[in-house]
Amino acid sequence: MISHLWTHTYHVRLPGSLSSARPRTGMLLRVEWPDLRDGTRAVSGYADLMAWPELGDLEVEEEILALLRGQPTWLGKRAFEMARLDAEARAQSRSLWEGIDEPPLSHYLAGSLQDLEGLDYASLRDREFSSIKVKWSQALSTAQGKQILERNSAFLRENDLRLRIDFNGTGRLNELLQLFSSLPREVIGRIDYLEDPFEAIDLPAWTQFQTQFPEVALYADRVNEDDTALLHLASGWVIKPALQPFESWRARAANEGKACTFTQYLGHAVGAAWAAWAAARSSAQVSGLLFHSQIEGESSFFSEALRAPTSRFPTALLRQGTGIGWSDAEFASISWSPWR
Repeated sequence: MISHLWTHTYHVRLPGSLSSARPRTGMLLRVEWPDLRDGTRAVSGYADLMAWPELGDLEVEEEILALLRGQPTWLGKRAFEMARLDAEARAQSRSLWEGIDEPPLSHYLAGSLQDLEGLDYASLRDREFSSIKVKWSQALSTAQGKQILERNSAFLRENDLRLRIDFNGTGRLNELLQLFSSLPREVIGRIDYLEDPFEAIDLPAWTQFQTQFPEVALYADRVNEDDTALLHLASGWVIKPALQPFESWRARAANEGKACTFTQYLGHAVGAAWAAWAAARSSAQVSGLLFHSQIEGESSFFSEALRAPTSRFPTALLRQGTGIGWSDAEFASISWSPWR
């Protein structure tokens, strides 16, 4: 049972062509529990709540209201659980990073497929990146996508880099079959996996594509635990700690022999830290943990702790704090609005 809930509203701009005209809005949560005390003071824990309504989430304010009504979505439930873990560690003046290995290396988030044009591939290689993640825009035709892939294939090969292409469930089977039938084998060989190439409910499309192109890995993102058919079909799973209970998911992945990639939710630096912590406690492959975004306003200093010149997620400053990272004084330095 909580005694108080405060939120800090932040505005974040995503990297590259993922950025929109206006920044996205999310909220940091500060949750206080009466049963956790530091002397006479009740201890608070911190978490991030970023919502993506276009992918099925409620608006961020509605997520908070659902949480306060005792009917949280998975997003609110996970934020609450993380805030509780953070508070428990702060009550003991310890870091959640104690005894935890470093997180897995991260892929480079380039934005859209078009953002491959002009990338400094040699620099990415020198910075220890092994893969690049891009989004396939619905506005991109199959012919345009084919040209971009073929133009950049040699650069990828020369620098030992591979592509992760995220369709967000918008791919059309006939178009993807046509595309991959026309791509040279060396181009297909530079693709690490396709993420959500089709809608989760379109199992025939997943099956037919995998049958015709068994060498192309298909990964499923934002999948429910009871979507057993899709979980079985997919080559691997994308796990978002902001949305999914990663402990049960990593155990299931191990039992079913599935590869896992952990990704942050593209919200606040605090959320990226939680995703990295979860990935560090799992046997995940190269993941999507780095914080590339720009936070506007008073909470922008949080992101400075996570600026990384390489594919290695920086934990040094987080390990110096308590809980998930940063001090209570740093959290107290930003404005908070009470909800309860």
